[in-house]
Amino acid sequence: MTLTAQGKELASRVSKAFTILQAATEKISPNKDGAIILTCTISMASHWLSNRMADILETQPGPLQLTVDATPALRSIEEMEADVAIRYLPVNSDHTTMSRCLIEESFLPLCTQRYLGQYGPINQPEDMLNAILIHSPWYTVAGRGDACWSEWFETFKLSERCPTPLLTFTRVGCAMQEVLMNGA
Repeated sequence: MTLTAQGKELASRVSKAFTILQAATEKISPNKDGAIILTCTISMASHWLSNRMADILETQPGPLQLTVDATPALRSIEEMEADVAIRYLPVNSDHTTMSRCLIEESFLPLCTQRYLGQYGPINQPEDMLNAILIHSPWYTVAGRGDACWSEWFETFKLSERCPTPLLTFTRVGCAMQEVLMNGA
């Protein structure tokens, strides 16, 4: 038997529906082991969550079985891929069932003492136009994060001039390693 294009489309959607129904049934069934899956970025797990893990475990009334899924991949709470997600999203996002702000973030330029010794002081925003800039975007369900050097320069009315060179790393850890190793 061969399915038509419409049959293939229907089969695909029905299969997805059964997968969602199965996950929902498993979700509302009593969880025998009480395990919780928390998903977050690798940097969030290693820099923010790890510093709070002892307090989280101490406040639990009983044993906690927690799996920390540290990944750049987005996991769906609606499709039961995770129970809790810590992500860079607006609090009023339509992509979550419930959300609250954990961290107010800000962006600022940083450099090492070695960089200052090699390239001189940075006293005003214009001094950054000839600096070696390192960038690491983050990702949300909508795609790539928005904060970038061009926005920082726009804040100081310097958007007409294009700062160079720019090194972009897809992982924050790699960007930080570049700064530490090469002083950029």
